[in-house]
Formats: sequence, structure tokens, C-alpha cells
Amino acid sequence: MIQEFGEDLLLISPPAFLERLDATLNKSGCSYRRDRVIYNDYSINSVQRLDSYKSKSTDIYFWKDKFFENQREYRIVLTGTEISEPLTINIGDISDINTKVKVSEFLKNLEVFVKK
Repeated sequence: MIQEFGEDLLLISPPAFLERLDATLNKSGCSYRRDRVIYNDYSINSVQRLDSYKSKSTDIYFWKDKFFENQREYRIVLTGTEISEPLTINIGDISDINTKVKVSEFLKNLEVFVKK
């Protein structure tokens, strides 16, 4: 399966990437929200989720069932914008905030910790 992804991997600095994304979206006048996803047990009704849904809060875009907790998602949501086609946001050249690494070298030094 690893062969399907190619020989190289690109590591991008998250703070620098988000800083550039913020600058671009703010300059374009887009309203947006970005945050980590919160994982809840969807088998239990949550007053907070229900209130958020009723009030049309953007919080609803950042909740997901606890089953998917291992994904550790971060989302960027454009608010107040309805689109019917994919949207491309050009944040400029990112060559100064990334590092190209051989997948084999990355995996050789990779340590994985499993949460109990």
C-alpha cells in the first residue's frame, strides 16, 4: 500500500500554513472558522449539540462521532458561503515552510504510540 503514495513525502509546518491561509482568507473577505474536531458519543443525545443545531451555530461542523476519534481531524469551514463547484484557495509559495523527505527514511525513524 505504501508504494501507491510514491517515494517522497512533504512535511508542512502547520502554524505557518495556517498563518498563510488566514491571511489569504482574511484578504479575500471570506468568513471562515477553523478548529479541531470534537469527538462525542453519538449514541447519547447531547444538549450542547442539539442547541448548536437549533441555533445554526458553526459548532456542528466540528463534531464527529467518537468512533472516528483516531482520525484527529482539523477542519477549515467557509461560513456564509455557498458553492456548487470545488474551491481552490491559493496561499502562495510554500517551499519555505516545507521539507521533502524520502518515505523510506521517514518510516525508518517513525515512532508510533498507541493510546490506551
